[in-house]
Amino acid sequence: MAQLNLLGAQRVKALTEILAEKEKLAIASMALPSVKEIKALVDDEFGIDGKRAEIDKLVAKANELAGDLNDVTGARVSVSLRENSNYGDPTAYDTRVKELRKDLIDDKIAAVKAEFKRKEQSLWLCETLEEAKAIVGIE
Repeated sequence: MAQLNLLGAQRVKALTEILAEKEKLAIASMALPSVKEIKALVDDEFGIDGKRAEIDKLVAKANELAGDLNDVTGARVSVSLRENSNYGDPTAYDTRVKELRKDLIDDKIAAVKAEFKRKEQSLWLCETLEEAKAIVGIE
């Protein structure tokens, strides 16, 4: 009869730590869109992507003119665009950004976490080291 390599609590804890590290790596390696990319998608949906690009060009032109002024006068002039959100009364735009963020980022991360949580629970239920290694994905 083949000798079973029994799985003890200390081994399960060690394998759980390996699994936690793999979870972090899986989340870090996911190709998730940035907030700026999500806003670009929503801008396109709302038909304002051209307006935002035009504003960016105007700010760049203003900074170029400010640079010329700075060279001549020695003064420090700069132009920046600062967006303020209306936190008290979210607009349809803000709501759509949140929805898209949830769909494209939060749900994917939650799915990965759920998968690794299921694997962690499976570790505590298996009896042999070989089964545990298969769950964790190591040799």
